[in-house]
Amino acid sequence: MSHQPNTGHPLSLDGELQVLVGAGAGESEQLMLISVPHADGRVSLRAWSGRDWSRAPELLERDAVDLLADIERALRARRALSPEIGAVRDWLRVPAR
Repeated sequence: MSHQPNTGHPLSLDGELQVLVGAGAGESEQLMLISVPHADGRVSLRAWSGRDWSRAPELLERDAVDLLADIERALRARRALSPEIGAVRDWLRVPAR
């Protein structure tokens, strides 16, 4: 039986986008589950650090534009990213610059 995400987005899991940012330059790997942006342009996210996957996630509210800027900065630092940045940008509903 296939699970259909409630957003209709092919990369979502229960209405959240799973984003994995690889480790690099003193930064640990990070897993984020990001909500669909709210009307005010903010997203809710749960974040885990590769330093200790067993810890409870950090619960955050972030501006979608600021979150995307942080993810793009990680990419410029040559950190791995899954899914591709275009999919993250689409999810966050931030137009390409």
